[in-house]
Amino acid sequence: MGNVLTPDQMRQKLAGQPVTSTQEQTNEALLKASVAQRNVGYLEKKLDALSKKPKMTPAQLREGLDLLFQKFNFSPAEELIRTSMETDDVSLATRINMFLLEFVMPKLKSVEVSGSIDHNHVVVIRRFGQPDEPARVLGRIAAPIDAEVIGE
Repeated sequence: MGNVLTPDQMRQKLAGQPVTSTQEQTNEALLKASVAQRNVGYLEKKLDALSKKPKMTPAQLREGLDLLFQKFNFSPAEELIRTSMETDDVSLATRINMFLLEFVMPKLKSVEVSGSIDHNHVVVIRRFGQPDEPARVLGRIAAPIDAEVIGE
């Protein structure tokens, strides 16, 4: 019976060994769950505080941003232009320039023009020259056509 260990002896033997992977996973899962629960509580508090905050109209938001820009002497347009001029990324510079172009040269609205026009065309053929002489077009004798004479 020298090979058989009592439960106390087994606990002492395993105490010095690393934790098994199943135990590590369980502990890690419990730790993640407690962190997530704390984060949910934090986010709920933030959401509650934001819902109690009065809503700002777009005009109030613009005024607030203007005050911040003045306070820190910041101009978003100047920063965009500076970034466009200093970057080596052609794609970024192009996107910035296209964005700024809309403020300088607004896009034109497309206008569709459609309709129908009823119009009668009257073609008057006059022959100048001798009555017996055949008509010539570009140096050739013109082929006779059936035409009605109007207004004589």
